[in-house]
Amino acid sequence: MAADRASDIRVGFISPLKESFVLEDLAYFQRHFTTLPVLGAGPAAVLRIMRVAFRADLLFCWFGSTYAVLATLLARMLGKPVVIQLGGADTVADPALGYGIWRSRWKRPLLRWMLRRASLVLVVHRSLVERLVGFVDVSQIAWMELPTGFDARCWQPSPQANRQGVLTVARCTSELRLRVKGIDLLLQAANQLPDVPFTLVGVERDLLQQLGWFLPPNVSLHPPVSRERLLRFYQAARVYCQPSRYEGLPNTVAEAMLCGCIPVVTRVGGMPDLVKGVGQEVPPDDVAALAQAIRQALAADPDAGRKARARVQAAYPRSQRDRALRALVKQLTAGEQNPLQQKSTTIQPKKKTDDVQDCK
Repeated sequence: MAADRASDIRVGFISPLKESFVLEDLAYFQRHFTTLPVLGAGPAAVLRIMRVAFRADLLFCWFGSTYAVLATLLARMLGKPVVIQLGGADTVADPALGYGIWRSRWKRPLLRWMLRRASLVLVVHRSLVERLVGFVDVSQIAWMELPTGFDARCWQPSPQANRQGVLTVARCTSELRLRVKGIDLLLQAANQLPDVPFTLVGVERDLLQQLGWFLPPNVSLHPPVSRERLLRFYQAARVYCQPSRYEGLPNTVAEAMLCGCIPVVTRVGGMPDLVKGVGQEVPPDDVAALAQAIRQALAADPDAGRKARARVQAAYPRSQRDRALRALVKQLTAGEQNPLQQKSTTIQPKKKTDDVQDCK
């Protein structure tokens, strides 16, 4: 039986990773529901998932992982709803790059079963479902497109900023991560634009040296930084570049746009929709096109940054996701098997405002 009030509904919130967008969802759940979080991986996480499954009214899992498989199994046994939120790598199998959970032969049948048995599968962009077509019959999945949302009050341009150069933010600790994020392509493009300053946040110089990668003199490196320092990097850059080979709907691009950066992205995942009409798009793995797009973005109209911010404000407000999550939890715990009434739905923004998260 569902709880009478939203605050009485117990949500088991499960994620093996502590990414910023995961923590934003967690903070929202904690404000509106009795939330039982399980963050992290390993045997301890497995035991906590088992305990939480018995106590919760609904399980919400970020990422399609073996932990989400366990949560789905327990939810089915206990007759409780379970929601799986897919992020990106959980929809990929790239043997050449060595990337994606679907490369694992023993995990594939488990993931197929999980997706078919989940009460609802959320994707940040429909392109993630398109990636799954080769692995599972998506007609058997109850899925919904629900983008992550972004708070324009937290990410704002600085009126005093003398904007210049190109910024990329990507937390990378391995060669695989560097290549997934297209950092090798970025460095090659920077080498073709020696008069343009590039700033790369999240990559250590030692890693590039260990790999023997050439670092052009016009590229400055910075280790991962706090949210407050990241805001200053966004506010100082003229162009934000995301040359990834795989993405879902990256926070960094949207945050940079809210801060007035002109986006240059590859045509992967949800990025083309994110920058539609206000940025530059290039094919992945095309260094020449990337360098040309960066040049065009740097030469764009001075009003381009304002348009980029307006795009995210209008299409991807955080309140849109918050309202949808709250409605889904209430409907699923009330016993509705498919609150969407169809396989694929995008929740549209409404004029009604909702509470927003603390920017810190």
